[in-house]
This record gives sequence, C-alpha cells and structure tokens, in this order.
Amino acid sequence: MSVYSPFLKIWTFPFTKNGAAVACIRKQWSGLQEAFLDADNFEVEFNAELGLNDRLLIVAAAVFVDLRYFERKAQSNG
Repeated sequence: MSVYSPFLKIWTFPFTKNGAAVACIRKQWSGLQEAFLDADNFEVEFNAELGLNDRLLIVAAAVFVDLRYFERKAQSNG
C-alpha cells in the first residue's frame, strides 16, 4: 500500500493498493476545542475487501499521522 496527502486536501490521507483506492484517513475539524485541548478527531474509511492485517496497518498509520503531523508536543521536540 501507499499513502500520500494531496496538495489541496491537506488533512486527507488516501491509501492505494495496486493502483486502487482502498482506504482513507481524514482529520475532522473539532471546532474551538482544538485551540484549547490537545484532542483531534479522525475518520478512517476502509474498503470492504481489506483483511484484518491491512485494517490494523491503516489504524496504526492513523496514529502515526496524528503523532507526526498534528501533535504540538511531537513537533516541538523534534
């Protein structure tokens, strides 16, 4: 599988496998609570044909995306 973030949809991370879209991670805007809390909402969509291992990999990728791109603590330490 491969994942990327399109230029005009910066909070969207689609997954492709053999050229076909199979999953997508999207960060949802939580309103003003994001300014005061360190809480993010993500939506993870799966293709119905994905197996358990692929789904677990995508959920792990969602955690990685959150830690890498959206956590203030992770950005200030590294």
